[in-house]
Amino acid sequence: MTRDAVEARATVRGRAVTVVDTAGAAARDATGADALVRAAARGAAFEAARCDVAALCVDASTRPTRDDLRLARRLVDARVPVVVVATKLDLVQATARDVERDLRASPLRFLFDAVDPPVVACSAVRAPARARRALALAVQTRDAHVERRIATGPLNAWLADAKRGPGGERLAAVRYAAQVATDPPTFALFGRGLAAALGPARRDRLASAIARDLGFRGARVAIVLRGDPTRRPPQA
Repeated sequence: MTRDAVEARATVRGRAVTVVDTAGAAARDATGADALVRAAARGAAFEAARCDVAALCVDASTRPTRDDLRLARRLVDARVPVVVVATKLDLVQATARDVERDLRASPLRFLFDAVDPPVVACSAVRAPARARRALALAVQTRDAHVERRIATGPLNAWLADAKRGPGGERLAAVRYAAQVATDPPTFALFGRGLAAALGPARRDRLASAIARDLGFRGARVAIVLRGDPTRRPPQA
């Protein structure tokens, strides 16, 4: 296995990018390879934490490994935008859609709950063009994380629909929402009693829904709570 990261230059969607290929996980054995595996894992984690967008590669022919899960958790904790690339599609009797569905139901589901990343299933043997699509999606995801903004009107139209959907009663206290920052895309919710109505887990689910529905898939959407802007300060 390769311990050190390998860099290459590429042009994706008309722009120059640097692709960093980190070491993959290797089967542990009794020949002293554990130290090499650990060094490779540390290198992969370091590169993942400092990248603009991560492409998490998992083997489509097996279930996600402990190393896959550990790295995915690091990406979630570091709030790094991410796409998932399922490799070795030629080794499975399944469509790309089936592979994505299975990944969402796998132990990696916490990653999908957090950021709903795009998934590309590809094969160097059978579908090399899909690997190029993965790079294009990575650039698109980076742009969503760093640059994308959504106007207040469409955002609040989406919020009104969400209030009418399952669990929407929890959003009743939200008067309106606005995007207040990018990198990461950050949305402020205005209303009274929001901390009680929207705990951390529910805010995470709302952030994932915004990412999925409003063009921020794979980006680390953040939610902040603000008081009712119509409330006047107390008089002295």
